[in-house]
Amino acid sequence: FLMLRKPSGIEDNFSPMKTIMITGVSSGIGKALFELLAWAWYTMIGIVRHDGEEYEKRVRSLTWNENVRVFSCDLSLQSDIVRSMGEIEQWYKEIDILIHNAWVYSETRRETEEGIEMTLAVNVIAPFLVTERLLPLLTRAQWKVYMIGSIGERYGKIDWNDLMNEHHYSGNAVYNESKLLLTLLTYAFATHFLEHHLSFFVIHPGPTSTSLIEDSDVKKMPWYLRIIFTLVRRFRQTPWDAAETIRKIITAPHKVETALFFVNGKSVSSSETSYDPRLQEKIWNICHDLTSSHRL
Repeated sequence: FLMLRKPSGIEDNFSPMKTIMITGVSSGIGKALFELLAWAWYTMIGIVRHDGEEYEKRVRSLTWNENVRVFSCDLSLQSDIVRSMGEIEQWYKEIDILIHNAWVYSETRRETEEGIEMTLAVNVIAPFLVTERLLPLLTRAQWKVYMIGSIGERYGKIDWNDLMNEHHYSGNAVYNESKLLLTLLTYAFATHFLEHHLSFFVIHPGPTSTSLIEDSDVKKMPWYLRIIFTLVRRFRQTPWDAAETIRKIITAPHKVETALFFVNGKSVSSSETSYDPRLQEKIWNICHDLTSSHRL
C-alpha cells in the first residue's frame, strides 16, 4: 500500500500497448526500469536468473499491471537461453523494444558449464543470442534494441587471440573489454539490419550504485582501483535515477537513426575503435561461431 498510483512524470511518446522486454530485472537498474515501465502499463517481459514467478507476482501486485510476465533464465548458458526464448515465443507474437541490461563483473576468472569465460558469455554472447532467437518476434514490430553499455568501452583493449582471457585476467580490464565488444556488436547489428529499418543503440546511463559488483570483488581489485571505486561509490546515482534516464531515451523518437551511443541521456561518440567495421564484423562472426549450435 506504499504506492497506489503510478509515479508522476512517466507520460511517453508511444502507446502503452507497446511490448518491452528487459533482461536482468532482479536488482539494480534493471529492476528499477522494469517496475517504472510496468507502472506506465506497458506490456512487460522480464528475465531473471531465478524465481521468475515470484518476482512476477510482486510486480503485478505493486503496479496493478496484469500485462507483466517474468521468465527465469541463466543467461550464461546458451542452452537455457534457447529454452527461455522458446517459452517467450509461445506467449508473445511481437516485441517492440528489447533492452539488454544483464551483465556480470568478477575479479575471479570463471567459465560457464559450456566452456565460455563468464563475462564474455553474459555481457556479449547472451545479447547476441537472445536477439537472434527473438528475430521472428522483433521484426514484426519494426523494433528497437538497446544495449546497456558503459563508457568503460573507451578503455577496453581486445586480445583477439585470448577472448576467453585465459592468460592475463583482470576483472576491470575484462569488463571494459566486454563493453567494447558489446558496442562493436551493436554497430554490427545496425549494419546487418539497416535495410530492414531496425534500430540498435548503446546506453551508458551514468555511474550508478548497484549491488552487482560484490564486496568480495572490490577486495580483490588492485589497490588503486579499490581506492577509486570506494571514493566514487558515494557519488553514484540511484538505480531509479538511471532508470529514468533510460526511460526518456527509449520513449523518445529517434526517427530512422541507428547505431547511437548515449551517455547521461545524450547522444555522443563512442571510442574510435568501436567504429572500425572490420572489428565489428569480426566479433559478429565470432558470436556466430560460438553460438552455431544454438541459433535458429
